[in-house]
Amino acid sequence: MLSNFATVAFEPAAQGIITTFTITKVALERSADGEVVSKAVTIDAPVKLPGGQTVQKTLVVTLRRAPLTEERSPNSRWIVTAITDASGSVATPLS
Repeated sequence: MLSNFATVAFEPAAQGIITTFTITKVALERSADGEVVSKAVTIDAPVKLPGGQTVQKTLVVTLRRAPLTEERSPNSRWIVTAITDASGSVATPLS
């Protein structure tokens, strides 16, 4: 379930269901000291829409390091902070 490791939602009733995907690109954002602080992961996925039809979509999933402690460990987990359709629509933020 995405809500266990995300700050945004991808709602099946509104945005559809993704069961498989292919990663097509990973872009890294680095801090001034060279540490990777976020990743923009582009995926291609068949999405089953609420109406039943399946469409191919390209989505960009933004990942950031989760703050586990005041001193961030290189092994800290990644969380999903944004999901954007390549056409520009953004996933719903969690409340």
